[in-house]
Amino acid sequence: MRRPKVSIIIPVYNASERIIETSENLVSQTLDDIEILYVENDSSDDSSSLAGMQANKYRQIRFYKEFTPGVSAARNLGIEKAKGEYIIFMDDDDEQSDEITRCLFNAIDGVDMSICGCMIRERGQEIYSTPDCMTRLMNSKSVAKGIFAGDLSLRYIWNKMFRKDIIDKYNIRFKEGIHYFEDILFLMEYLKHCDKIRQVPDIHYTFNKGGSEADKLLYEDGKPTKRALTAIPGYFDILELAKEYDDKEMTKTIENTIIELEMKLLDRMLDSVNYKEYKDSDFRNYVKRSLKFGYRPHSEKELYLYNKLKRYVVAGTTKRH
Repeated sequence: MRRPKVSIIIPVYNASERIIETSENLVSQTLDDIEILYVENDSSDDSSSLAGMQANKYRQIRFYKEFTPGVSAARNLGIEKAKGEYIIFMDDDDEQSDEITRCLFNAIDGVDMSICGCMIRERGQEIYSTPDCMTRLMNSKSVAKGIFAGDLSLRYIWNKMFRKDIIDKYNIRFKEGIHYFEDILFLMEYLKHCDKIRQVPDIHYTFNKGGSEADKLLYEDGKPTKRALTAIPGYFDILELAKEYDDKEMTKTIENTIIELEMKLLDRMLDSVNYKEYKDSDFRNYVKRSLKFGYRPHSEKELYLYNKLKRYVVAGTTKRH
C-alpha cells in the first residue's frame, strides 16, 4: 500500500454521537490519498467500539486506543502512527467540508504550513467567520502575533496542515499533562521551524465552541479541577517561546492573558471546600511568578481578584473575605 498524502488525527472522547457522521464525511473527501486515525482516550460511552467498527468498515480509517489520559497523549500517539507526508488535527465534535484536505494540500505547496478559513459557533450561534479577503503569505512571527492579537483563524490547530517531516525532525509533540491551550503550545513550537505559511479564506471547518466533553472536565461542582489548573504552566511555556521573537507587545499580551486566566480560576476557587488542595497546588507558585508582570486591573472586580491573588500567594487562602 502506498504512503498516504495526508493523515487526519482525531482524539475521541465520549463522542459516540458524532463518530459515524464524521467517518462518512471524511471518507468522502475529494482528496483520495488520506488516512483517518481515531485515537480513543478514556471514554465512558461506546466510542471505542464505534470507532473500531468504522475502522473495519472503511479502508481509510485506523483505530487506536491510548491509555494515558488526555488529548495531548492521544494526539501524540496519532503522530507516531501517522504515515502521511502531512498531518491535520481535528476534534471529534466539529464539522468539516469534503474539500478541507484538498484545500489545505493545495495551499501547502512551497510553504511549511497551510491554513483554511473556519467558522466558530457557540450554542448554535455563529460568532466568527474568516473574512473573504483573508488570503496571505506570512512568516512565523506574523502568525504568532496574530494568535495573541485575537485572530481566531490563526488561534486553533484544526484548520491547518502541518508537514510531518518538520514534526519528526524537531520531535514536536503535544505536552502531556497540559489539558488546555496545549494546541497553542504545539503551534508555537512548530512555528519556530517555519519560514512561510499560506492562508486561504475558503471555509472548510466549523468549530463548535464549548460543547466538547473535555470542556466539562474543567470544573467539578463549579470549582476548578487539577486538570483546569494545567492551563497556567502551559501558558508559561507559551510565554517562553514567544520571547524568542523579541516582541514586547506580544510578550505583554501573553503576560496579561496569564494573569486574567489566574483571576478567572481564583474567582471560581473562592470559598471552596478544597482549600488545602488549592493551598498546596503548583498553581500557587505560578501565580507568584506572574505577579511580577506588573498587571494593571481594568475594573473593580479585577482589582478585587488581583488583590485576592496576592493574598493567595502569601497565605494560600481562597476565602472570599
